[in-house]
Amino acid sequence: MNSQRPISASGFSITSPPISIPSRVDEKSAVLDLTQRFQNSAEIIRRIEKACANRPIDDATIAISFPGGTNCFSLDKNHIVREISSEEPLRLPAACMTKLHTATVAIEKFSELGISIDASAQELLQDLFDLRLPALRGVTIRHLLNSSHGLDDPRFEPYAVKGGYVDFEQLYSRFTSVPALTDSGSIFSFSDVGMLFVGAILERVTRRPFGNLVKEDLLPKLTANRAQRLGATASSYRVAEEDNYVCPTAGADFTISASDLLDLASLYFVNGKNATNDSTRLLNSMRDHAVGFAGWTGMGNKVGLGWHCYPGEWWGYNGATVDGGSLLMRMQPEAGVALAIISKKLPAHYLAMSAFSEVLPEAKMIRPPKLLSAAELAATDLTDWEGRYEIGSLALDIRSVRTNDLSLTIKHRFEDYGPLEAPISCGVRIAENRTFYTVPAELRFLSLGQIVDLPMGGRQQRYVWNGRRLWRKATD
Repeated sequence: MNSQRPISASGFSITSPPISIPSRVDEKSAVLDLTQRFQNSAEIIRRIEKACANRPIDDATIAISFPGGTNCFSLDKNHIVREISSEEPLRLPAACMTKLHTATVAIEKFSELGISIDASAQELLQDLFDLRLPALRGVTIRHLLNSSHGLDDPRFEPYAVKGGYVDFEQLYSRFTSVPALTDSGSIFSFSDVGMLFVGAILERVTRRPFGNLVKEDLLPKLTANRAQRLGATASSYRVAEEDNYVCPTAGADFTISASDLLDLASLYFVNGKNATNDSTRLLNSMRDHAVGFAGWTGMGNKVGLGWHCYPGEWWGYNGATVDGGSLLMRMQPEAGVALAIISKKLPAHYLAMSAFSEVLPEAKMIRPPKLLSAAELAATDLTDWEGRYEIGSLALDIRSVRTNDLSLTIKHRFEDYGPLEAPISCGVRIAENRTFYTVPAELRFLSLGQIVDLPMGGRQQRYVWNGRRLWRKATD
C-alpha cells in the first residue's frame, strides 16, 4: 500500500488518500458487491425514481457496465424510468469530456513513438515547430495533461482551426508575451490550454489531424470493446462526419452517448472481458502520473493524465455541455465497473450522487469547508487577503468593508472583452482553511475560493484558487 502524501499550500496541509491494493479475497468480495449492486435493475430504477422525484427534469440516460454485462436506463420529463437497450438515442456534445479521449490517445501515441510523458514540452515544440515559448520552461507533457502547467490563458476565447488542425500559429501567438501563472507542477489549474498543446504536438509528430487520430485509431478500439462487451450484434461506435472537427479540449463537433463513455472506460479495465495488457499499461500510466490537489476541491483527490480520482478509487470526470446538458463518468478499473450519465436538465452529478450514494463514497465524503464561528472569525486577520487577483480576462478585487468583513468584485481585465457589461459585486463569507464563499452562491465565476501561496520564480506568490482556476495577486 502506498503511504499517504501530505500536500501543502497556504499554511495548511491536506492528505491525499493512498491508493489501496486490497488482498485477493477483499478484491474479489468488492468486485462481487459492486457487480451485484449494478445488476439489480429493479433497485436501480427505484433509486433513480427517488432521486428525481419533484425535480424538473428532461431526458437522461444512465448506463452501467460490470463484469458480464451492461444495464441502461432512460429517464423522461414525466419522471418515468425504463430499462432500455445499450444503443440509446440520447447524445450530447462531448465538450470537456473530450479531454479523457485526448489523454487516452496521448498515452497510446506517445508510447508508440517512444516519447516520454515527462518529455519537455518546450524542447518538443522547438524540434517540431522551431519555436520557443518562455512560458513553457519546465513544463512537460505530463503537466499539460494534468493541467498543472501553470500557464495563464490570456482570454477565454475559442481557439481556431486551420485545415482540420489546431491552429498552432494562433495558439503560439497567445503565449509569446504572456508569463507563466505559476511554476509548473505546483497546482492543478483547469484550462483548455494544456490539451490544446498536447493536440498540436500529437498532430505534428503523427502528421495527422487530431480528429483522425480519434476517429481512425481510438474509436475502432471502442467499437471492438463494445462488441466484446455486448456481443456480435452490437452496432459500431457512431463517428462524426468526415469534415467535422474534433477539438482536443472541447470536442467541437464530437458527440457521445452514455454507452460511448462506458466503451472508453472499458479500455482501462483490468477485470472482465476487455482486460488486456494495454488496459494495464493505460491504468498504470494514469495512476503513476497522478498528482494531488493543493487544497479543498469538489473535483476529487487528485488528477492523473486528465482523469480525476475520487474517494474509493473511482476515476472519471464531470463535463458540462454547451446546450445546458451535463455528463458524468466514474469507473473502477480493477472491478471492471463503470457508471455514465448524460442528462439534459437535471444535473448529471446530482443524479449520480443521489441515486448511487451507496456505491460512490464521494457522495458522503466530499464536504465543503465549514464556515467560521463568530469567535473564530474575530480571531482571523483578513487584511492580507485584500488585493487584485487576475487570470486571463477576469480580475477579482477583494476589499475590506469593515473589520473581518470582505467584499469581492469580478470584472473583465480587458475593456474590449464581453459579454460582461458591468462588474459583479458580492459579499464574502469566511470558512476554514482560508476558504470563502461568495454571496449569492450562484455567482457564475466563483462560488467558493481559497487563498493559497505557491512557488513562482523562486519566491512565494499569493493566489485565489477555486478548485479549478488560479487568480494571481497583482503587484501593488
